[in-house]
Amino acid sequence: MICGSHTLWLWEVEHGRIAESNTEPLPGIGPLTGGLEALAEFFQIDGDLLCAAAEMPDIPTAETRSGNAMQAALEAIPHAEKTRLLQRVAESDPHVAAELIRLIKESAEKQTPDQLRPVGELWARVEAIRMARHAEAAERREKGLRTRHHRKKRFIERLAKLDQ
Repeated sequence: MICGSHTLWLWEVEHGRIAESNTEPLPGIGPLTGGLEALAEFFQIDGDLLCAAAEMPDIPTAETRSGNAMQAALEAIPHAEKTRLLQRVAESDPHVAAELIRLIKESAEKQTPDQLRPVGELWARVEAIRMARHAEAAERREKGLRTRHHRKKRFIERLAKLDQ
């Protein structure tokens, strides 16, 4: 989950107070939640910057379980701990999944600094997010125009048939 200091860091990034060569303090700020979006809105942090910072490539979470990264994180859990977790699964412990996700996240947080993205890379991702959103909006507009054109054409054809 995002902390206040990371929120302020994003604010400083947006206002050009952090050099593009500096790296993010954490490997992604986690999945976007309503609370996170509200906090970012309060600090008036650009939504695209927030989305880019929230992306956690190659870091498994409950929402993004990539096969190789997940397998590596699971293999990093000590054997005794895995046995204890499996026993709890067999006993139908409803909290074992949350603990397993916590252990996987802890494993992901042990990333080395070279796996942290530089600010310049975040800005490049922001631009890609904006371009994708604009392309999607343009496609929706184009589809709307095609639909209206098709309806207009059918209407004119029906009118023509009525005149005959």
